[in-house]
Amino acid sequence: DVDVYAFDAAAGARLVAEVFAARHGSLLDARLTLYDAAGNEYAAADDGRDAAGKPIRDPRLEFTVPRAGRYLLVVTDAHELGGGFHHY
Repeated sequence: DVDVYAFDAAAGARLVAEVFAARHGSLLDARLTLYDAAGNEYAAADDGRDAAGKPIRDPRLEFTVPRAGRYLLVVTDAHELGGGFHHY
């Protein structure tokens, strides 16, 4: 299962995307990948840390947009799994 979120962003905009899945009992081992409209990968995040600094499967991606345009944020499972227990 692949979810894609398309959006327009201004140059210099600061983007933050975070998945809340494992922290809510989901089996999803999420991965976030940011692409431009031409399909060039700009950033990726896999696994993160909770508020206490403990490693978790939920990624957080922070990125400053280099130039205005259309961007695609893609959410996938790091193990290419999916289903009813892989919610976020």
